[in-house]
Amino acid sequence: MFGAALLGACGPDSTTDSLTVVATVPTEGSRHAADAPLRVRFDGYLSESMRLGAAASLASAEVGVAISVLYDPVEQGLVIVPARPLRVGLGYTLTVDASVVEGVDERRLDADLIVDFVAGNPTSAGGGPRPVVRFADIEADLRAACGDCHGAPPGAYPPLTAAALVEAPSKRRPGAVLVQPGAPLDSELVRRVLSDYPGTLGAPMPPDAPLDVALQKRLVDWVRDGALP
Repeated sequence: MFGAALLGACGPDSTTDSLTVVATVPTEGSRHAADAPLRVRFDGYLSESMRLGAAASLASAEVGVAISVLYDPVEQGLVIVPARPLRVGLGYTLTVDASVVEGVDERRLDADLIVDFVAGNPTSAGGGPRPVVRFADIEADLRAACGDCHGAPPGAYPPLTAAALVEAPSKRRPGAVLVQPGAPLDSELVRRVLSDYPGTLGAPMPPDAPLDVALQKRLVDWVRDGALP
């Protein structure tokens, strides 16, 4: 979550011609836990075809740091994960490349984003990769949120089981699948729960209120992790 790291008081402005950064973690000149991911949030969804690996770089005194770059569609942002914890007390520069980052609406940044920060003490949790999310980890929460509509007959298709979701064809979008393991934005289920994702057919799910953000993130992680049962 970005929380108080918002850089502006206003919400996204759909009339702007450029893609805009609305939050960063860390912020300019701040200290950031040496074992925590870095995050950059934008005012819209990013292109599915964007070269994530080239979207951001991290360096200390011009010495590059190995990172992996993920896309978090729930927060509409990049997540930059250093390969190993940063050195406490050392200064670092995060750069987001304006020539690579592109919105799904084809908007681009006006210029590279550059954030200088200092690595602080590690988190008490000790960092490290998060556990793999399996369907069993989210099943109860999905049923609580969506079980009134999806379930045993006469409930709407599909039932809330991994077998019914993974690589199952979408009835609403010909040629699409409900869950494509490893590819959240190629999964119709993920597009539907993101509520305002461009080009999505039909009403968002659930129809009365969006899924809890934490559950949206876990659903995306489940798909990204391979959609395991």
